[in-house]
Amino acid sequence: NLIVGQNLASLLETGSIVALRLANRLINFPLGVFAMGISTAIFPTLSGLVAQDEMLEFRRTFSFGLRVVFFVTIPSAMGMAFLSVPIVRLLFESGEFTAADTAATAYALLFYAPGLIAQAGTQIITRIYYSLQDTVTPVKIGLVTVVINFILSLAFLKLPGLNHGAIALAFSITAGINMFIALAVLRRKLGGIDGHRIAAAAIKAFAAAAVMGVGVYAASGFLGGHLDLTRTMGRLLQVFGSILVGVVLYLGGAVLLRMDEPLFLWTAFAVRLRRRSRRARTQH
Repeated sequence: NLIVGQNLASLLETGSIVALRLANRLINFPLGVFAMGISTAIFPTLSGLVAQDEMLEFRRTFSFGLRVVFFVTIPSAMGMAFLSVPIVRLLFESGEFTAADTAATAYALLFYAPGLIAQAGTQIITRIYYSLQDTVTPVKIGLVTVVINFILSLAFLKLPGLNHGAIALAFSITAGINMFIALAVLRRKLGGIDGHRIAAAAIKAFAAAAVMGVGVYAASGFLGGHLDLTRTMGRLLQVFGSILVGVVLYLGGAVLLRMDEPLFLWTAFAVRLRRRSRRARTQH
């Protein structure tokens, strides 16, 4: 899909390929840190449950893993959308990378951001298929969605005003289609995937993230008006100050909505800290 997108972008104005490439690289950061990390961590557990034929616990583990991924990546996607310009300006704008390049890359990032959620979900779902010893189905779904991505890219490029954003939008929609097809096939395969709890968790995460997004956007505007954004320190304070506001708002919303995922993440973090502390004492 990336290769298709970059080839189509070569037909557009100069700088479109670079904008799409950099925006996609930014999306891959939370995808690699959170989604791939969580999916890799639960894969041995899932494989063990299948081997023991404990399918009820298998579905529960899969459901919770997917809910945790959504809990982390939904606000990540929302934050990247609302802070697209400040983030790109902080990381890339210097020398020959101008304000116009920042705007072009941020524009692509805006359309790539929603696809982060689906790509993250697919990371978990693919591990489910692998744990079930099914490596064929994800490939078949992937081939179908490559065709869909190509068709959508061509269709969106004909819409006025979208420019290279059309390619990023097609990529995100295709990622969503990929995830939903994989979930539908998996639901039929397993006889259920705890869909109600997954949907409820995603809706709550979206609600909390929406409030967070408004707060992040307001904080970014406020800080941008009081800091010197021509200097790296000013840009750094704008981005990380806004992220701090977003974290507080999102976690506050999660607590108010009584989501289970924050407690799980905090418990896992605390357990990891205790293990490191014991290891350090033992080595000492």
